[in-house]
Amino acid sequence: PLAELHNLEVMMINRNEFETWEAKKLKIFAQFKSQTDGQEIIIDERRDRDTDRVIRLGKGKSRMDQLEFKSKAGSSSSRAQQMITAQEFTNQLERLDKELKKFWEKEDKVACIRIAIQCAKLLNDVASPVFYPQKFILLTDILDHFGTLVYGRMKKLTKLHSGGKIIIDDDMNEQNFDFTLIPDKVQEICMNWFLKSACIREVLPRIYLELCLVQCHKFMQRRVQQSDLLRLSKMVRGIAEPLCACYTAAYLARVGYSIDPEAKDYLIILTDFSFKITEKAVKE
Repeated sequence: PLAELHNLEVMMINRNEFETWEAKKLKIFAQFKSQTDGQEIIIDERRDRDTDRVIRLGKGKSRMDQLEFKSKAGSSSSRAQQMITAQEFTNQLERLDKELKKFWEKEDKVACIRIAIQCAKLLNDVASPVFYPQKFILLTDILDHFGTLVYGRMKKLTKLHSGGKIIIDDDMNEQNFDFTLIPDKVQEICMNWFLKSACIREVLPRIYLELCLVQCHKFMQRRVQQSDLLRLSKMVRGIAEPLCACYTAAYLARVGYSIDPEAKDYLIILTDFSFKITEKAVKE
């Protein structure tokens, strides 16, 4: 672990060699897409129905049949699972992202957060490990989109409730911003988003929802602290499935870097789970 910590320090120094997430995504798709093209993957039918239910409950009354799969299960033991091609699953997630935007424009925030929660829940499914890297990218893109929508709304509300006096600049230095100027109404609305994510019973979606919303902390008169990242890293330890835990830790690292490139204590969690996944792979 000490050697790994030293490596982290070296990485922070050599920041010019840092690879952006957008560039990394392209490499991941290039590496794994050829392995999944034309192949069928296993999905959990029950989670599929849950995600579809979110769409149907929305005020927009959308009846999109985005997640209606053709079942390939032939025995009673496989009725809880279905088969779908990787490309079909990818197309359906892209349509789901568009539905998220539609519901947001219709002011149906409840349907939007339900979509975000169900996307996070889909990351619990590791039945097709070879497809998991692609699924992780597609689903976290939707979560990032959700977080961006909420952040944009908070910016507009801040300007509205301050009479146009406060304009949040994405490129501003937070150290020079007076967070006490954020209107009380905006703080209340922002806090409500975090309370909704805190009420999620399952650990995985709770972590992902908080991470995709974490940039909104500034609207509650506070900056994201090192303690917030450490707390989330400890929550990652509660994820039983090693593959899920590793990718959740990776998402934590990506979000954490965007907030504070100098912070690194919480990144030790990545070392912990790298050993965990290696041990599991050796046993199997």
